[in-house]
Amino acid sequence: LRKAHLAEAEAGRRHAELGLARTRFELGAQTADAFLTALAADRTVAAATASVDRALTIEKLVAALVSSELKPGADLSRSRAELAQARAQLVQAQQ
Repeated sequence: LRKAHLAEAEAGRRHAELGLARTRFELGAQTADAFLTALAADRTVAAATASVDRALTIEKLVAALVSSELKPGADLSRSRAELAQARAQLVQAQQ
């Protein structure tokens, strides 16, 4: 009877150890997932910021060309629309 109780206790202990190992594994996986998600979000914001910078530079260049009458005003409207889109994407990436 004592051996049976000991075996039962040992099985319970082993079950608890396996449960702990599983919990630690799941916690590690969740931590890695959270880190990678944060890293991807950071990279997305950086890329969106670069797009805004690029669109702003192009908009200034096109504005100068339009004011010099070297490009039609429609090109300026298009570059402003692209800048607005880049800014919207940056706001979305920051959320």
